[in-house]
Amino acid sequence: MTAYAQYADIAGDYGHMRGMAWGLGGLLQFNLTSHFRIGCIGSTYSLDYQSPGLSGSYLDMGYGGLTFEFCLPTAFGRFSLGAMAGGGGITNLHVLSRTPDDTVSAHYESHAAMLASPILTYEFWLTKAISFLGRLEYLVAMHEGKVSTLGGPGFRIGIMFNK
Repeated sequence: MTAYAQYADIAGDYGHMRGMAWGLGGLLQFNLTSHFRIGCIGSTYSLDYQSPGLSGSYLDMGYGGLTFEFCLPTAFGRFSLGAMAGGGGITNLHVLSRTPDDTVSAHYESHAAMLASPILTYEFWLTKAISFLGRLEYLVAMHEGKVSTLGGPGFRIGIMFNK
């Protein structure tokens, strides 16, 4: 189980969406050798933001993908460098206006996208079966020929169970 956090700055049709994005996810990894592993990841991504002076806008994403990593074992853990490739669904509700009686005008969009990310990970072994994971990710989304980053690098922390 992992937790994800990132400062998001996403260019959209109605301006920039900015704020702290967060999510929860999980990893399943298979060591093929002591220096190479493959795996899969599933995660959520949630960003609540304000359009100029109006609260209630959000961007939500659920995604999954395959990971490929080159690993370098150390005395206390393991470094790895790799990539994630996959896809997911993105939902965006952008509040355009709000009246005093709380009637809201908004733009709603939901679509699928391909996602990719370079990843840099360090796992600190707590025991033979449990390790603490810290991972940097830089998510990039591709939809309808447009490539967009989701802001700066994101940081994922969590606990890994090893067998």
